Amino acid sequence: MFFFSILPVAENYVGRIKKTQQINTCLRAWCHQENLGYFDHKLAYMTAGLLVTDGVHLSQRPKKSLCRSYQGLLKEL
Repeated sequence: MFFFSILPVAENYVGRIKKTQQINTCLRAWCHQENLGYFDHKLAYMTAGLLVTDGVHLSQRPKKSLCRSYQGLLKEL
């Protein structure tokens, strides 16, 4: 079984970003403890140039990359 991280927010809401990071840290630790899979979306969303101009939605390149990652996870299941 896999769990996915909570997606980060594009806006600079420090409180919300901090809470999201805390939850994802706890979720990752729990998954590790319970021997469950964990997929962190952070890299896809935080890399420069991967979001469209609205700063919220992924462009086509990371969408394709995430789809390939999901396919790999589904094959493992």
